Amino acid sequence: MMADKSATRFGLIRHAETTWNRERRVQGQLDSPLTPDGQQQADQWGRTLKPLPWDGIQASDTGRAVATAAIMHVHLNLAIETAPHEGVIKALAQPLCGTGYTPSDSVRIKGHHLHWLSAADGKLALAGLNAMALNA
Repeated sequence: MMADKSATRFGLIRHAETTWNRERRVQGQLDSPLTPDGQQQADQWGRTLKPLPWDGIQASDTGRAVATAAIMHVHLNLAIETAPHEGVIKALAQPLCGTGYTPSDSVRIKGHHLHWLSAADGKLALAGLNAMALNA
């Protein structure tokens, strides 16, 4: 985690497992529901992240992201704001790593991990890739 108080810190998490993830289908802006395992993942992530300081939850408006956020909210007790789906990890973290996104690019950005981004002086930077595993 970052100690710089002048920077804004963002924690990025990809939604929990969905039916289509399990089937290895690319979802894009389409949607599929969380699996029972995905629901358990989101619950565990909320428990894992509870000790860290958070100001809110921003989720895409896809059902899978909203469901993940709602389950985590039970533990974090934070306001959830939704925004149109833009593929945050694809749009932000991947280019900061110097790569585009492909579904098979699992080595660089790991699923079920917290990723830190920071914003200061008008610049966005990757502060911690795969910073915290969220599954026990």
